[in-house]
Amino acid sequence: MCLLDPDGGRLYSGDTLFNGSFGRVDLPGGSPDAMVSSLDRLRRLDETLTVLPGHGGATTIGRERPWMEWVAREGRLPT
Repeated sequence: MCLLDPDGGRLYSGDTLFNGSFGRVDLPGGSPDAMVSSLDRLRRLDETLTVLPGHGGATTIGRERPWMEWVAREGRLPT
């Protein structure tokens, strides 16, 4: 689950989007297809949006967009 604060320019991405990576999909309830869908939606957000993940350092949609676009185009997660 992600929480968007458009007025503050922040996305609290929890365990979905990290700095340079994405959350695990191999745990019970995880789904590679759902993650691909989530990353596809997130890549469409404003590039200046600050991403505050549940773990690790902050990033921006703009920094993460290139690899998220690859995920959306390929319809799969990188291995």
